[in-house]
Amino acid sequence: MPGTPIPPAVLEAARRASAVEPELLNSERIEATFGSYGIDVVEDRPGLRLASLYSLTGDEKICRTFAAASLNSEHRELLTELEAIASGHSIGATFRRGGWRVAKKTVYTGTVALQMLRPEVARAMRLKAPHELATHTYLLTLDKDGHSLDYAIILELHHPDYLNAAALSALFPDTPGKDSTINADTIHELVRLFDLNR
Repeated sequence: MPGTPIPPAVLEAARRASAVEPELLNSERIEATFGSYGIDVVEDRPGLRLASLYSLTGDEKICRTFAAASLNSEHRELLTELEAIASGHSIGATFRRGGWRVAKKTVYTGTVALQMLRPEVARAMRLKAPHELATHTYLLTLDKDGHSLDYAIILELHHPDYLNAAALSALFPDTPGKDSTINADTIHELVRLFDLNR
């Protein structure tokens, strides 16, 4: 997959994982929980997008999920959706509107310490260290008319008032177990590759 080089252990685990289509997209869950939803693209370069999925408290934006995505933009059949995503629209919602079934192949749920991340994450979430952020890493797959595509490896960091590690594990219970090649060190490597660390 072009874009940020993904650790082989992540790709291998994604190939073995089963796909889950959650009842709600992350954007829908944020809006249902906090009453509002918006997205700011923090960084967009070929094959990589960093975004803050936020809710509003008054006029203040509070990041509920900081998402890093290594994107596969080679699929010509996705041109309309890719243009919408490039202009700042939600990835999952955009594909659903285009008639694609969106599924997640979870390879890791756990936590990452806020203090190891770039300061923009804490500022966007209106948090001060120490905090442990629930972390979800998955392969996003798309299916339409029997045609299946691997679209992105996504790492999401969640605000503790939105999702903690236990709630995240309950949403995605089929995460590979202790015998998985994915561990916290691999996720920290991914954080570095996505340029999220200090």
